Amino acid sequence: MPVDTMIRTTLVLIGLAAASLPAAAAGEVAPEVHNLCLQAADYRGCVEAQAGTPEYLGNKCPKQYAYMGAGNCQQVVCSYTGIGGGDRHNPIIAGKSTWKCGNRINWWSYAGIDKGHLKLGAIAPVQQTDDCPSVEPEIGWNSSCENAKPGWRAAEAEAKRPKCSKRLAPFECDWNAYLEANPGMKAWAEANPGAAEQQRIKLTADPLKN
Repeated sequence: MPVDTMIRTTLVLIGLAAASLPAAAAGEVAPEVHNLCLQAADYRGCVEAQAGTPEYLGNKCPKQYAYMGAGNCQQVVCSYTGIGGGDRHNPIIAGKSTWKCGNRINWWSYAGIDKGHLKLGAIAPVQQTDDCPSVEPEIGWNSSCENAKPGWRAAEAEAKRPKCSKRLAPFECDWNAYLEANPGMKAWAEANPGAAEQQRIKLTADPLKN
């Protein structure tokens, strides 16, 4: 295939890949990310990879609020219409958490009863509590507790437990960081590499697996 044809084909494929991104996402691609991913075989995958992992903001919404994503919660409210009015629950929250809207008496309506429908109202930021898993709630739910897996407390405790000696724990179990923070120990390690290596192995070992 001629070189100019290959170049045109490549540019067309890149254009198609970029076009396959959602409109909002494509417009938000930073120039430096675009340039970085321009030659990638998977343009969309490259852009998404550069976005990184979303920041954890909290695991519980205020009472009577449902999680909407991106650290935002929305109040769950009831809207009432006459029987047969054709209104529906908001699908984002319908059938989730403990959200319910009952009926209420309305002597002025034809049927004498108004039917309640779940709707979304005011916005509030997500909150943090130690009583629920440290992950954001699922969309439409109040907290991560509602979909927590059995044994989540033990799993989180194990994940957060330092896998090294208490001496290295403040340095995230990094032997070199420990030495940099302790010049005297660093000088000793440089003068005694063999003994220092044995000490490194001892301090970086998981105390619960020895």
